[in-house]
Amino acid sequence: MSADNKYSRFLQLITVISISMLLFVASGCTTTEEDGGNRGAYLNYYATGLSEHIDPALEEGDSGKQLINALYEGLVRLKPDGSLEKAMAEAWTSDEEGKTYTFMIREAQWSDGSAVTAYDFVYAWKRVLSPDTESPFAYMFYDIKNAKAYHHSEDSATGAGGVEIGVAALDDKTLVVELEQANPTFVKKLFHPVFFPLPSLLMQEKGTEGLNLNGIVTNGPFSIVSFDNQKGCELEKNDLYWDHDSVMLEGMFWKMTEDNSQDIWGMFEKGQIDLCVDVPQGGLSERLETGEVRTSPLLANYSYQFNLTKEPFDDIRVRQALSLALDRRGMTEELLQGGQSPSQGLVPRGTVDQYPGADFRLAGGNLLSGYDVEKARALLAEAGYPEGEGFPELKILTDEQSEHQYVAEYIQKQWENELGIKCVITALSWQERAAKVDRREYDLALSSWSADCYDASGFLKRFMSRSALNGTGWRNQEFDERLKEAQSNIEEEVRLSALHEAEEIIMREMPVLPLFDYTSAYAVKDHVLGLYLPPVGAGVEFKWVYFE
Repeated sequence: MSADNKYSRFLQLITVISISMLLFVASGCTTTEEDGGNRGAYLNYYATGLSEHIDPALEEGDSGKQLINALYEGLVRLKPDGSLEKAMAEAWTSDEEGKTYTFMIREAQWSDGSAVTAYDFVYAWKRVLSPDTESPFAYMFYDIKNAKAYHHSEDSATGAGGVEIGVAALDDKTLVVELEQANPTFVKKLFHPVFFPLPSLLMQEKGTEGLNLNGIVTNGPFSIVSFDNQKGCELEKNDLYWDHDSVMLEGMFWKMTEDNSQDIWGMFEKGQIDLCVDVPQGGLSERLETGEVRTSPLLANYSYQFNLTKEPFDDIRVRQALSLALDRRGMTEELLQGGQSPSQGLVPRGTVDQYPGADFRLAGGNLLSGYDVEKARALLAEAGYPEGEGFPELKILTDEQSEHQYVAEYIQKQWENELGIKCVITALSWQERAAKVDRREYDLALSSWSADCYDASGFLKRFMSRSALNGTGWRNQEFDERLKEAQSNIEEEVRLSALHEAEEIIMREMPVLPLFDYTSAYAVKDHVLGLYLPPVGAGVEFKWVYFE
């Protein structure tokens, strides 16, 4: 994800990343006559931020992305075991260099009965990249040949002065995608809603009115029955969906209210709702201990980064000492109390490694030494600062939101108490902070990150020597070589081995200081089964939900 989007959307999270939606089911899976009559497995939902139009190119809200994921389907779909299910793509191949992919579009229909074609993907993807669309996700297409130039063209009518991007439909069922260079992770991000197709003929006829929820044409597990700004959105199982036999729900109703998390939790406790993904912070730690609330990984970490162009942070012993003097478990359990996990490396828990269901973090092990004040003091003394004597005032650059300042104050207190280092906290907006990082006007700066695809590479490659996102001043040739090997090798075992080696290098040298991994907290009744909270993408997957 781009630096701007990272700071604006993910650095504002600190305790539990919650999904702004609530799903609830009437007792016995039966609704009232007012809500649509007895429909068997018919679910009612709580949603926020929905409007009468839904646009995969523009939607940034959690509820909106979840709705898009329920209504549409792209080339692939992310399964609960972490593997990719063939969706609109019945099959695909790549050339020997890994630069050109050919997707075979399966026989599938839109909800109006028309065929889903390769041209629908070409239309939707070029629409995202059009300068006129102003999509915040256009950067996700930059792997494709000429996509960046097309997006930045001032000539929106032709795109990049007539330059064609590397996406073409050879016929109704053959989509060809040419990349700028080999990228084994390209297919892994195609489950993101921004890559979903749109009914091109309808869109060309109606424009954005074709995305109005009253009358919208979709190709996913569910279709829209009706939408009302006050009452909400009613969905039903899409019988024209190619995999409709796998969809167990008969329908859903997304209610739109202004209930706060306390009210919603009260409904859950009374048995009025079956799934709560907007758990209030108060009492959360106790509910986690009892198992009433569960957590699911998110591919996001909370970290700080050092400025290695300034003394004494250019000394690896100083960076290692500062890391060793932080009690990450105390931070998560005593300060945050939201189910977060202390970091064990730069890559958080939740990424797939080697085979479906495996975890990159588990395979790589714990690469961060535990809380060890004595070793930290010894390293600091070895670097020339016994008991912090002579160490310059350390400036901690964080976000202006109070939650971030709590973490900064925790760090400040530990380093002052354990190492004798005086710390000063400066809180800025993400724009101001990003500008200071770019100019290297900092000592230690907030540097959280979130993945765009279900892969470990995104957390590592931003620290390559020539990366525009590497504001640390750190350079390591071996690290760069391992990542280049991973980026160019289509053999998964070789690629993942190179990624693990790269992570080991950066954690030894410590230009970045991982603190904890984010999680989603949720509570679900025992009779609701098949629920999946993807660590990246839509947030909640409803395709496989069913009742016991």
